Amino acid sequence: MAVHITNRHLDLAPVVQKLADHHQLKLAYIPYTIGDVAWHYGSFWMLLSRDASFLEGELIRSGAVKLERKNVRLWTDDYASLLPLLKYESR
Repeated sequence: MAVHITNRHLDLAPVVQKLADHHQLKLAYIPYTIGDVAWHYGSFWMLLSRDASFLEGELIRSGAVKLERKNVRLWTDDYASLLPLLKYESR
């Protein structure tokens, strides 16, 4: 499964990590950045699979980046707080 997590205001990676852990899925975090061009934006993806060997393939492994773990609660129908996910930039 490919999950598009690009968002300017929310860090959605911890939510997907927690869901992957809960469902016993392996994951790969794939950031795609073009550089410092004003009109180009990065794109961030997480690939999830039950088959670890799929994520260890050369193409995925070459684009994957280790993701730091952030402790958030598992999102459910009863809980989906955005506050712990807010990105903050001081100006």
